[in-house]
Amino acid sequence: MNRVTPLVFGMPFLFVWLLGATLLTPVAVWLTRRADLQDRNRDRNRDRNRDRDRGGRA
Repeated sequence: MNRVTPLVFGMPFLFVWLLGATLLTPVAVWLTRRADLQDRNRDRNRDRNRDRDRGGRA
């Protein structure tokens, strides 16, 4: 039976795919968390400025 085994950098494709997913998932989660924290801080600052402009407590 003829078979073609795809290799990437000398390793089977599935191994490279799983390794890449394992390494990239924590990076994606970290970037998402970082963006979420920046968005929360921006909202918090905007709310404080709005309260201050209305004469409320800062």
